[in-house]
Amino acid sequence: MIAGLAKLHSPGGTLISLTVERRPGAVRTGLSSLLRPIKEAGEAFDRDGAKSIRTDVARILDFADDIEELGGRGVAIFASKQDDIWEVRRLEREPINRTHLSTRPYLRGVRVLPNPMRAGVALVDHAASRLWVADGEGMHVIEKLTADIGKSNYGGYEGYDEHTAQRRADEATTHMWKRASELLLVAHRSEPFDLLAIGAMEETQGEFVDELHDYLSRLPEHRFTVDPNTTSETELYRVVDDAAAALRKTRDVAVIDAFLEAKGAGRPVTVGTKDSLEAINAHAVETLLVAGPFERDGVRCDACGWMSRVGEACPLCGSDTVAESDILSYAMDAVTTSGGTVRQVRVASQLDADGAGAILRFPIG
Repeated sequence: MIAGLAKLHSPGGTLISLTVERRPGAVRTGLSSLLRPIKEAGEAFDRDGAKSIRTDVARILDFADDIEELGGRGVAIFASKQDDIWEVRRLEREPINRTHLSTRPYLRGVRVLPNPMRAGVALVDHAASRLWVADGEGMHVIEKLTADIGKSNYGGYEGYDEHTAQRRADEATTHMWKRASELLLVAHRSEPFDLLAIGAMEETQGEFVDELHDYLSRLPEHRFTVDPNTTSETELYRVVDDAAAALRKTRDVAVIDAFLEAKGAGRPVTVGTKDSLEAINAHAVETLLVAGPFERDGVRCDACGWMSRVGEACPLCGSDTVAESDILSYAMDAVTTSGGTVRQVRVASQLDADGAGAILRFPIG
């Protein structure tokens, strides 16, 4: 979604970027408040620019009812009448309410939202297996499987007959679990899972996992103890969402640890916004890390992309720079464009003091 939006450009600086949460009955009020400073800023533009901004403000306000019907947790809008830009994106996670006016889209409000994780979900016991894919839009049934295990106990059987009945029941369960693994693998290969969630009575969890395909066994796994016959999809989705949040936290800790390890070992890193921007200008950043909502103002060249904390003219091409209240949003765009990765870290860490840092491909300066 972001890749296409990053190409938007308004040479005259009339591009409105807006993210707003979808609160039924309150969207129009929220939009009106968010757009007030944009409308005021538009008064400083020339006649055509001011007219474009007024038109877009009115169009966005008129779009309030459509936002109510769009669903999701929020919406991102990018608009510039002067440049024939009108882009709307439904958001599955609640965004920060924000507006921005510039030559390029402000994408941090979209980029830093936790990506909905895709999970394979299995509720299993010896007689039945229910399978879903969970994603940002909810739970999607793959299939419900059953195994003919006969009687729930073997009273009345003796000796060889009891052994045979038990063996047949075990074989039926194993066959069902292997089929469940096959179906989960098909879904995983269609679009990879971020994690696998397995709900069962405690003694059954390990038995089911033993039947999983090796590719599935390599995935992050969340086991939880439930009665598969009484758990609702709503309860199940809540469990998966919590597991996804825990996995994000684990990944944040891992990337911070990698950054501190690289720093401690003397490998090329930057600490702070200024040095990180210099590394981005050199296309040296492998991973950019930003501590939570940390922001810094700065400038960028709209012609060649150069960025810094200060400067009225670009030292590379001589063009006038554009002042930005959050230069790190554009730093994120530049890193991903050059093939690097961006992580907005949501756990407390040593990065908090400096706000930003980067792991570099090669040393600079």
